[in-house]
Amino acid sequence: MTIQDGVHRVAGLCRRNLLCTFAAGFVALLLGFSGSGSVHAAQSDDALAEGAANYITELSRTAIDQLSAQDISPEQRAERGRRLLKENFAGRELARFVLGRYWRVASEDQRERFMALLREVALTRFLPTFQHLSMDQVTIDRAIADPQAQGIARVITRVDVPDRAPVKLAWRVRPTGDGGYQIVDIMAEGVSMAITLRSEYASVIEQNGGRVEALLAKLESRLQSDSAPNWAQN
Repeated sequence: MTIQDGVHRVAGLCRRNLLCTFAAGFVALLLGFSGSGSVHAAQSDDALAEGAANYITELSRTAIDQLSAQDISPEQRAERGRRLLKENFAGRELARFVLGRYWRVASEDQRERFMALLREVALTRFLPTFQHLSMDQVTIDRAIADPQAQGIARVITRVDVPDRAPVKLAWRVRPTGDGGYQIVDIMAEGVSMAITLRSEYASVIEQNGGRVEALLAKLESRLQSDSAPNWAQN
């Protein structure tokens, strides 16, 4: 299976909605691992869920405000997107989870490149979307403590798209210990984007003799091509 096939399967889960493109390919942005530790345990389930819901609400508003602005250049829009991704997703842990056992054999340079590539893949998906999304299309349905992981909350959002059925996404969020929060996964139709990418990327590496460099080269080649803004959708 090629990288194109793998990303196509992830993107296909989100084809009917707008906000899911914020996650696809990165997100995708984005993680199948659990949070743990005293910081997480210190919060009650209700407090955790409420804080996570407030965080996702404000993040959605910030992303829409910054990325839908019409008086900025494409380069400025992309840079804002990179900053939002870097600040709000557990980037290193995401990369470690997606690479799985190959994280251990990757050099530090390869790890850094992979983290950057994941952000760039996400940009090809969500930047066009946020130019047309408004906050009144996004509703927080509910927030709960994640039944599968201590210290993680699930925030269920509904995106209302004209002439389409509403789409629900589950954002898995954890506190960071400094009063903030991070997104550790996004689930579309019950499917974790991180777990899907982990499987697809591992397949690519295995088909190339276990070489992480082969995956990085393929991702870089696609992102540098003329069709880079569309490759994750085709």
